[in-house]
Amino acid sequence: MKQNRKQKAKLARQARTRVAAPPAPPSTVRDVMSAAVRTCHADDTLAVAARIMWEQDCGFVPVTDGVGRLVGVVTDRDACMSSYTQGKSLLAIPVSAAMATRVVTLHAADPLERAHELLRTHHLRRLPVVDGDHHVLGVVSLKDLAAQALAADRPAALRDVAQTFGQVTKGRVAVEM
Repeated sequence: MKQNRKQKAKLARQARTRVAAPPAPPSTVRDVMSAAVRTCHADDTLAVAARIMWEQDCGFVPVTDGVGRLVGVVTDRDACMSSYTQGKSLLAIPVSAAMATRVVTLHAADPLERAHELLRTHHLRRLPVVDGDHHVLGVVSLKDLAAQALAADRPAALRDVAQTFGQVTKGRVAVEM
């Protein structure tokens, strides 16, 4: 009986001092994506898109149709270059004139490796995350991946981000006009 009490006491002490296992590192796009994403419409002006970028401190706005399906994306560079090349104000240019309509996307359940692969392959900094009907669920950016890697303090994740950043930021080839 005395031995049984000692064993129970020992097990109780061990249970109190047992450290919980660290949480599993993020492994899917859902784990790191920004879900609070504002969108604009193709018939909005670039001024509307620029205001969203300013208010959300971002350089990328998904463009959706009337029911929230992704139809394109517009970046701060798209808006700037469109205004410059057309010699018009952002108020005078529809988003449809500057947006990219061939968009590379991710799904929330995709592994983070897929995000890195697509960012590297297409030299992109951000990717919209969509559901099966192409409704926008969020955006995953190189910044999101870097923040996740730093928070997790995982050398392999930091190497992935560094490699992706290096590939994404390679200079584009100049085209002579």
